[in-house]
Amino acid sequence: MWKCVKINSVSALASVIILTLAGLVGPGVCHAGTASAGAISGTGYNYFGEANAPAGSDFTAVSGGYYHSMALKSNGTVISWGYNKDYGQCNVPPAGNTFKAIAAAEFFSLAIKTDGTLDAWGRNQHGQCNVPAGNDFMAITAGWGHCIALKSDGSAVAWGNNEFGECNIPAGNKFKAVAAGGYHSAAVKSDGSLAA
Repeated sequence: MWKCVKINSVSALASVIILTLAGLVGPGVCHAGTASAGAISGTGYNYFGEANAPAGSDFTAVSGGYYHSMALKSNGTVISWGYNKDYGQCNVPPAGNTFKAIAAAEFFSLAIKTDGTLDAWGRNQHGQCNVPAGNDFMAITAGWGHCIALKSDGSAVAWGNNEFGECNIPAGNKFKAVAAGGYHSAAVKSDGSLAA
């Protein structure tokens, strides 16, 4: 199972949220296996409190959006902090939902539930919170206004803003990792080559 530590940097005003896992520290770190729990630290632009990392050492994933951050705890719950005034990107779904992966974007948040289904909340200007049906999702990533999810069979699905073709996933390819940028997307194919 893939666990990812994701950091979105947005201009010079970006905050950085880092999860320390078993001595491994850094942005954009993905590793296979069961994630060890760790503490979160934050630095950088903090006007809305997005770099104010919560206390605790039971976090398994963290993701930084534009002005908000979110973290996944070892018990499957999600917490979020930072700017939440206009779109509700920090309004984590009600109790009872347990998650295994998270992704914070501009003004929305995305998560995979433990049953493999997707959930999203926050700004939905481009349909980025209209998640596809299915229960076989294993990894997610979010750009400015689009999302990509990786399925257990190696296929990928994208939705949301497609102004520059960022949701046009090549057909017939098997992937093992996906990444969404502001207005572009990239993936690692099962043969180790890249697609963008």
